[in-house]
This record gives sequence, structure tokens and C-alpha cells, in this order.
Amino acid sequence: MPKNSPQPSFKYQVHQTLTPRLAPLSAAVGGVLTAGTLQAATITVTTLQDGNVPGECSLRSAIYASNSNAVVDSCIAGDPGEDEIVFDDALNGTINLVPGTGSIFDGTTLRITETLEINGDFRVTVQGAGDAPVIYSEYNGGSNEQLTISRLTITGGGGANGGGILSTASGLALRLSTITGNSVTDAGGGIFQQNQGTGFVYFAIRSSEISNNSATGSTGVGGGIYTTDYLQLLGSDLLNNEATVHGGAIARYGSSAINLRDNEFTGNVAVTGSGGALYSYNDVGRGASFFSQENAFRNNIAGADGGAISINDISQGVNQPNLTGRISVRGTRFETNQAAGRGGALFITKADRLGPADSQANLVQVVANPYSGTGSVFQGNTATDSGGGLYFALGENTTTTISDTNFIGNISESDNGGGAFIDTSNGGVNLSRAVFAGNRANISGSGGGLYAAIGDGGDFQGSTTTSYANYARFGGGGIALNLAGGELRFRDSYFGSNLSELGSGGGMQITGSPSLIDIERMAFIDNSANNYGGGLDLVNTGSAINSGIKYSEFSNNTVAGRGGAAYLGVTSNSNFFFANSTVSGNTADLGGGLYASGDMNFNLKYSTLVGNEGISEGGGLLTDLSNACEVGVSLFDTNTGGALSTGQDIRRLGTSSVTCSVQKSLLAGTDSEFSNDGGNLLGQPSLVEPLADNGGTGGRTHALPLTSPAVDAAGAAGGAAPGQDQRGPSFVREFGAGLDMGAFEYSVITDGLFSDRFETP
Repeated sequence: MPKNSPQPSFKYQVHQTLTPRLAPLSAAVGGVLTAGTLQAATITVTTLQDGNVPGECSLRSAIYASNSNAVVDSCIAGDPGEDEIVFDDALNGTINLVPGTGSIFDGTTLRITETLEINGDFRVTVQGAGDAPVIYSEYNGGSNEQLTISRLTITGGGGANGGGILSTASGLALRLSTITGNSVTDAGGGIFQQNQGTGFVYFAIRSSEISNNSATGSTGVGGGIYTTDYLQLLGSDLLNNEATVHGGAIARYGSSAINLRDNEFTGNVAVTGSGGALYSYNDVGRGASFFSQENAFRNNIAGADGGAISINDISQGVNQPNLTGRISVRGTRFETNQAAGRGGALFITKADRLGPADSQANLVQVVANPYSGTGSVFQGNTATDSGGGLYFALGENTTTTISDTNFIGNISESDNGGGAFIDTSNGGVNLSRAVFAGNRANISGSGGGLYAAIGDGGDFQGSTTTSYANYARFGGGGIALNLAGGELRFRDSYFGSNLSELGSGGGMQITGSPSLIDIERMAFIDNSANNYGGGLDLVNTGSAINSGIKYSEFSNNTVAGRGGAAYLGVTSNSNFFFANSTVSGNTADLGGGLYASGDMNFNLKYSTLVGNEGISEGGGLLTDLSNACEVGVSLFDTNTGGALSTGQDIRRLGTSSVTCSVQKSLLAGTDSEFSNDGGNLLGQPSLVEPLADNGGTGGRTHALPLTSPAVDAAGAAGGAAPGQDQRGPSFVREFGAGLDMGAFEYSVITDGLFSDRFETP
């Protein structure tokens, strides 16, 4: 390694330590594979001088001997097979290439025309003269020509392309080596690999370091590496490389795949373009595959999109059965990357595909490593535009899956999706086991944690997700979703302490025209908004759909406008059910608990609304409906509204002509508007206990003591009630003589002999 080169990483040293143990196995396998084939020569370099040195075998002469299969100076002849060049045990230092000693470029370049391995044994550095590639591996018409560089440092190269290594052959392998301090004008400051043949290309880098290389021209790409071929990169460090335009560390053009495992990308820069660490572009019909597992991208910068990675696949072919076109990010960390455009860490755009929407061949996924269980992480990344953590713009027939991934402290400085931005089509989005915490969508942004726009009937499936302390200047402090025609299902998730400063939906905002909305086992707690829906803002313009919220908790949410817990605006003669849920301690100007509006049939069943405040009107439930409203088997208590803070459980806005029909419910307040359909308890305190975790999966509840008038007061279920209360399985909906009013069913565990309800043995 050069004197001033960075020291190899711990990971690099581990590989170096293991190599002697693996060498016998490699040799044995190699012997089996080459037995009966062409012979190979081992040529030993005896001097660190360049050129034709009398009585010595220089590196340049050894390469000539391998190329020509003839004796050159004191170097033995190479063989037609794969030769190996090694260095005498006494050699340790730098070979300074001398201009005029070679036959191409400026006369310094080492030209290789046959299959060859150069093994520096960690003792040798090859220093270029700065105006040409250090090594040129030239395609010579063969189908399997390959250059292997092992345990060698290459530095000081230059020219237009491939300052360290310029390869047009069918294979290039780099093992336990360092490519550092090379600079070109056009492409591949460290390495340029572009096969000129037609066969399979093997381009693999293992346990190596690519650092401080650059592509400095006005169109420079691939500061560290440029390739059009399949690239496998394993256990390596790519550090502080720079390109004027795209791909600070790597630029790949074409449909060949990229496979990254266990690498570090740190401090790479794409000055004016995209992909601070890696840029990929493809316009070939079959699509380009990308695979990342257990990699780390830190402190990379892009002047446009994708602070760490930018993948641009504009091909429009058919999805392939061999997974061509699939993009998979597994167990990968993205930390403190920056993009002056979109996607602070990760930017992906894909054109429409022609295959089925559920094709696994065209999947885009960010998930855990299935072998180690390590999840993916986006932390502290920043985008000037949308998608502080990631930005996806995906055409038809591409499905997005995000699971086991944390988005923490990412920022979109001026637009949507502080943590993540997804704009997709009929393939839809699957989200599970994700965390969005402390992300921000500033200036004109919506979706502090996540912003997703799904068109053409694509579905959204969300589960086991946490959205906490995210901020949006406008809609959806935690998550903002917009669907055109598809189904929206969200369950088993938590939204807490999110803020929509000037917009709606402190916890979550749902807009568009989904064909179904199913929200189940959710908790919206301590969220805030300015306009509508402190916890949830739901505005659906779809026609005649069935939607609902059940087994959920809405508590301590606030909004300056309407719907402290939730604003529910559903139109076009749809049915909306709010059931088996608790709405507690929420505050709004209008509709402290729930605000229901639009041309829908609104049904509120088996729910508890306690301690909500509507400053101007409507403590518990405020309606502005033009169709129908029914309330049954529910409990309202200590809800207040109006200037005098009177007990307002159910009210309708003055312009609304629809009054809610109420039956088998307890309304403790005395200032309500409703149609009494029988079986109600009016003006009686419910005696509910404070909001607490009383078990189950549906969030916290207000427990009923046995002395509450709501216990058994709704009568027998008659087969119409659900089988469980808000808490879910194991908590029956009917216990004792009848149904209890509200979301909580009083019950006790009996031992078969005694019962606290004095049931007959």
C-alpha cells in the first residue's frame, strides 16, 4: 500500500488473516477445475524497477512474458493457460512506472492480453505516472480472458477511462487489493470494466478497498468504478471517491445485475449528478436487477437524486421469470447521506412493465436480511426535495414491499415524505414491521414519516408499523396516503406524537378514492393537526364503498379545527362503520372526539367516547351528514362542548338535516341532539374507570366496574354483535345477562365453582 494510503479496515484485515487458511482449499479446487486443461506458468518478479532491467525480471517484462508465452529478459515464458505473476520474497515497496517504457497510451501502462493473475502479497504498490491507466486488460478475441489482481495496491493512474485498471476483457477479479488515488476525465477513476466480447462477464471485487479515486471531467461518471457488466462486490470498502456527474463510487450503465454484500460506502460524492455512492441506469427491455445485503452507506452526497444510491430503470419490457429487473435491499444501513434533489439515501425510478402486477420478478423491496434477521435502516438522511430517506417513482406492474425497516430522523427539506416517498401504480404497496420516528417534511411537505400515492387501483397493505414524533408542514404528520381505486387496509399499528403543523391528519391522512378502507387494531395517541383530524383525517371520494374502523384507540389527540380524534369525510352513498373502539380525551374546536361529514351512512357501534372536548361545539360526536347516522350499544360520558362546556355527547352541525338515531346506549351529557330509538340510558354517569391497558390487542380501554349502569344494559346480542370487545380474542363481547354499552365488556375469570357475578353453580 502507498505510504499515505488509508489503513485497511478491520473487515479487510480479517479477510487477510483468513486467506492463508482458505488458500489450500482454493488451490485444491483450482487444481480439480484445471486438471487436463491448459498449463499455467508462475513468473517471479525480482526487481521493483520498471522496464527492461538486465539480469532481472521486472513486472513489465513478466507481463510481456505472459502475453507472448516467451522468455523476456530474465522472466520465464508464460503458458497458454492462466499465468500467475508473483514477487520475490525480498521485494517490498513501490514500482514507479516510467513513461516511454510501454507501447500504448503514454508509454507507462502495463498491457495485458491473456488470462493472468498478479499477486502482490500485500508487499507491492504499482504507481502510475498520472496520465494513463496503470493496467490495461485488453480484449483479444477470447471468450474467457480474465485478469485477477490479488493483494496489490494500484495508485496514481489517469487518462480518460480506468485510471487504475482499464479492462475490455471478459473478466476482472480484484481480491484483497487497494485501488486508490487514481483520477480520470471521463469514467471509472479507479476501475473501468466494459467487456467487448459477447460471452458472460465475470467482474468481482472481494475484500478490497476502492478509495480517493475521481472522474473529474465535465461529464465524469463513476469516480471509483465504471462498468456495463455484471458486478459482484463483496466485503469491500468504497471510500471518498468522487465523480463530477453520476456515481461517486460506482456508475453502472446497462441491464446487467449488481450484487452487493457486506460493503462499506462512505464519503463518496456525485458533485452535480445522482447516486453519491452508486448510480445505475438501464433502458434495455428486460430490466436491471439490483441486490444489496448487509451493506452500509454513510455520508455520501449527490448533487441531484439519491444521496447514496440512484437506480434509473426506464426499460418497458416484460417481467422475466429469472427475476431480471428485481430490486432488493436487505439488511442495509443508510446513514447521514444527502441529496440536493430527491431521495436523501435511496432513489429508484422504474418505467411501466408489461407483466402481471404481482410478478416477483419486478418487485422493489426494502426488507431484513432473511438469514441474519438484520433489518434495514434509514437514519439522518436529507433530501432537498421529496423523500428524505427514500424516493420511489414506479410505473405499472411493480409491487413495493417495505418491512423490518426503520426510518429515523430523515428530512425532506421542502416537499413530501420526510422518511419515505412512494409514487406508484397498480402494483401497490405492502408495509409491515416498520418504524417511522422523528422524520420531517418541511416547507410544503406532507407525510412526515411516509407519503404514498398509489394509482390505477393499486392496494395499500399496512401492518405492525410505528409512527412516532414525525412532523409535516401540511397533511399527514405521521403518514399520508392517497389512493385511486385500490383497497386500503391498515392494522396493528401505533401513531403517537406526530404533528401536522398547518394541515390535517396529525397521525395519518387518507385521501383519494380507495375502493375499501379497513382500519383495525390501531392506536392514535397524542397527535396534533391544524385543520382536520388530530389523530386521523380520512376524506374518501370513492363511490358506494364499505369502510370502517374497529378495535382501535384514539386518545389525547388535538386539532385546531374539526375532529380531535378523527375527521371522517366519506361521500357518494358509502357505508362507514366505527366499531368496538375507544375515543378518549381528544380536543377540537368542532367535534372534540369524532367529526363525521359527507354523503355516507354512518354507523357507530360498541364504542366508548369519554372526556372529549369540542371548544365551540360537539364534545363526543359532531355530525354534518346528508344521508344517515346510527349509534348503538355505545357509551358517552364527560364529553363537553360549547362556550359553557356543557355535557355534549352527540350534536349535529346547524346546517345538517340529519340527526343520529340512538339506541341501547348511555349518554351521560344533557346537551345532546339525537333521535331516541329506545333502550338508552340518559343523564346517568357511567362510572367508567380511567383509560388503562386492560389487556388485549386493541389499545387501552375504559373499564366498567360491576356497579356501572352500562353493564348488561344493552340486552341480549341476538346474534348481531361481534364475538369480542375492543380488546380482541379472549375478551367476549357478551358476558352475563346481556351486552354492556361501550367498547369494554365487563367479565371475570371464574374457576368453575365461584363467580363474582353470583351465577348459579
